[in-house]
Amino acid sequence: MKLVTTVVPIAAVLTTTMSGGVAGAAPAIKPIAAGRCEFNFHQGAPYLKEPAAMVAGGYVDCKIAGTPDVFSTVLRLKFKPKGGDWSTRAIEPSEQVPAPILNIATWASCEPGAWVATVEMWDTRANTTTHYGDESAPIITSC
Repeated sequence: MKLVTTVVPIAAVLTTTMSGGVAGAAPAIKPIAAGRCEFNFHQGAPYLKEPAAMVAGGYVDCKIAGTPDVFSTVLRLKFKPKGGDWSTRAIEPSEQVPAPILNIATWASCEPGAWVATVEMWDTRANTTTHYGDESAPIITSC
């Protein structure tokens, strides 16, 4: 499911999100709007890379939307043990502007349980920033 949130200045978004702090409740996430870059997860979900690493990766594609003025993305790899809660096991931020493609990946040591990758993107065009994201299909592995 593609996601999009409210339009805000890029400095405010990066200050509250990239620093790890929270400045109030997060805005509601809505379906992705046309004219924005897309994210494509490699293999559609995290995958096991021998000997025992979970990898999440993919690429930002701006070929249709065009190159943004400013762009930031954060890829997260999340884990949930049986009977437990989701936790972030790896994070990979980037402020590189896709021209028109940007590859990004992260990894964590494999543990038995469920894994999912999420991505957030901040796309600035004509001094307007749109924040949107996506989530991969989850997988369950015994490593």
